[in-house]
Amino acid sequence: MCSSDLKLKNNKKATPHFKEAVRIKPDNYMAHFNLGLVYLNLKKNKPAIKEFKEVTRINPKYAQAHLSLAVLYDKEHDGGNAIFHSTKAETLFKDKYETKKSDQAKKYSQALLKRYKK
Repeated sequence: MCSSDLKLKNNKKATPHFKEAVRIKPDNYMAHFNLGLVYLNLKKNKPAIKEFKEVTRINPKYAQAHLSLAVLYDKEHDGGNAIFHSTKAETLFKDKYETKKSDQAKKYSQALLKRYKK
């Protein structure tokens, strides 16, 4: 039920389900990731950041969480963290031979570097 709610972008309906999943299995990084996606879709950046940070604590090699953090930190105008996480995502995708995603993360990192260059 949760996944279909998320796929249908019915984020308000999915939120309590993912919160419950996190409560039951606090070390389930995918439950935190899905809750982070819900918050991201609801434009609740601070709670989304909290969830994606928890994902990277539980599973530091989950590249998609780092990329999501990069996007959120960019929205919050936190260039340092945005660049750190986009670069980390690029490396992790590359390590897993996910060339297309690695290239996309690299392009995003380069755009962030230009944007936040002082």
